Amino acid sequence: MPVIIKNVDPRPIQRQLMTIYKRAYEGWEEYAYQSNRDIIDYLRWLRKRAPEGFLVAFMQEKPIGFIGVDYRWIDSRGEAIGEIHELALDPDFQAQGIGKQLFLAGLEVLRAKGHRRFGLWVGEKNTRAQALYTRFGFRIQERRGIWIRMVKEE
Repeated sequence: MPVIIKNVDPRPIQRQLMTIYKRAYEGWEEYAYQSNRDIIDYLRWLRKRAPEGFLVAFMQEKPIGFIGVDYRWIDSRGEAIGEIHELALDPDFQAQGIGKQLFLAGLEVLRAKGHRRFGLWVGEKNTRAQALYTRFGFRIQERRGIWIRMVKEE
């Protein structure tokens, strides 16, 4: 079945997105918001930071994953960077290339806004995600607690 990725306002589907977020972080709770209120606030923050950078993957009009990218982010060095804040995919749809599609769509939004440098934080134990980001050319820049900073420059 085809996957449609589009920029949407998360408010009308926030409960569905919250469920996706919770399911995506099962077993990874140390990296995730836990309360419904915090998750909903986070979804709204992602959209507010960069309205064009909140993309949702739909299959048969049902949301199955999302990415939040930020084209207005300033890194710790005070430099503009295209930031990937979140990539969440329902586990039932993982290992089908959908996460890759979402990730590429997010990068395209950042490129369209003029970015050629991209960054993200990933949990140190999430080696599967780290491998995906490495395949896309991201390299480890630093470690901070349970987090790893990865950056890509084009």
